[in-house]
Amino acid sequence: MSTTLSATMEFENIEKLKQFVEKRIAELSAELGEVLRRIDALHGIVENKRRVFEALGLKLQDRGYEGIKLGGDITIMIDPPPDALVNIYEGISENLNKELNAYRNLKNALSKLLSSPELSISATLVLDQNIPKHIVLKTVK
Repeated sequence: MSTTLSATMEFENIEKLKQFVEKRIAELSAELGEVLRRIDALHGIVENKRRVFEALGLKLQDRGYEGIKLGGDITIMIDPPPDALVNIYEGISENLNKELNAYRNLKNALSKLLSSPELSISATLVLDQNIPKHIVLKTVK
């Protein structure tokens, strides 16, 4: 998963930026696919557990799972139940979807820009929380 939160990325021209955006869309799509596969697998485990309890005539206890807070936003989870993991992965999925949509929107915006190797324009992409926020174009001297 991506680790950059807020950053600027320099590209020697718009074409290089477009190539980066294409590559990033492919990476995010792959990451999202993997997370969705994990969510499906965990949902299967949760459903099987529910069926076993139901077949045995037992009531499944929904106790939740908090983990151990270390401070800040860090939590240790030791052998968490599958439904707690589903919540984690669904949050990751939401973030990846948001980032993927932002890059798709960027790709659409960039498609409207004329670019040519003859144009002496560099591009800077400004990211905020992994989301593209600004494109700064500069004429190269």
